[in-house]
Order: sequence, then C-alpha cells, then structure tokens
Amino acid sequence: MYLIKELGLEKCKQIVDGAPDWSNSYDLKGKDYWKGGVFATAVSIDDLRTAIANHENANMTGMKPPVMV
Repeated sequence: MYLIKELGLEKCKQIVDGAPDWSNSYDLKGKDYWKGGVFATAVSIDDLRTAIANHENANMTGMKPPVMV
C-alpha cells in the first residue's frame, strides 16, 4: 500500500503525531487508533513513521522514495 501517495504526506504526519502513547496502529476505515495488532484496514504507527522518514530522506538527497507503507 502506498499510503503516503494515497493520503498525502501531511495527513500521514497528522496520524503519527496524533497517535496516543498506548496505540500501535491506526484504523484507516474507522479513523481511530488501536493497540494490539495490525489488521486489514489498519497501518502500524511505527511502519508509517518509518515510511515518512524514508520519504523525507529520499526527497532531501534527490533519490526516488523507497516503497512505502
């Protein structure tokens, strides 16, 4: 899934920045945070954070962004 491309970088940052300390995933369908696992309509907060960092680093170096979550 290319979530950054689908939702936009700013929306993905909002999801990560808005994540409560106890959550480890975000349900894209229900638009809510969860703890306990990733399921079909959810994305891992850590994976999304990594994808954002990779995307930003690629833009800074002029490289093509890697495959994103």
